[in-house]
Amino acid sequence: MKNVLFLLALLLTTSAGFSQKSKRLKKAKYLKLEQRRILAVKKLTLQLDLDQRQTKKVAALLKDMSTKRMAKKLAVRKDGLQQRKKVMKLKKESKNVANFKRKVQQEIAAGTLKKEDLRRIRRRRPGNNFVAKNSALDSMIAMQRGMKNILNEAQFKTYKKLQHRKMRTAKRNMIRGKKVTMAKRLKHTRR
Repeated sequence: MKNVLFLLALLLTTSAGFSQKSKRLKKAKYLKLEQRRILAVKKLTLQLDLDQRQTKKVAALLKDMSTKRMAKKLAVRKDGLQQRKKVMKLKKESKNVANFKRKVQQEIAAGTLKKEDLRRIRRRRPGNNFVAKNSALDSMIAMQRGMKNILNEAQFKTYKKLQHRKMRTAKRNMIRGKKVTMAKRLKHTRR
């Protein structure tokens, strides 16, 4: 009887935790890009004590940066979809794994496929992806320069502190996520 009650309590707490997590994820997806941008501008207005002119300039800067980011995201997604279609077509045409590998090597030699695209399809990102890191840093620099032109000295100092804190928490959360996934992997390999 105690075991049944224990299992029932465990089941209820686990299901409640998963439902709360899914609610948070759904809540984040409800906001559209424009709504998120408006909230970000208002948050910065409160944190940095911006005046009306600065608020308009920050809104324009965030709009410009987000449209560039979305255009790049769509281009990468479209390119990845085309590359996946090519690989799937090769996979269907090939008779076995050796034939598939040979065809992929021929496509790479012909220049229609790239090794980087294959890594991305396999979800293995190369450790030294210079182009992606370089463009991300360029956009960060452009954002920082734009904010420096808009804000005064004290506001910019506060902005830098906020960005540093934001990056630090993002890194911490990423590390925690990696630790959790590593613990799960270890748990499954021990069985």
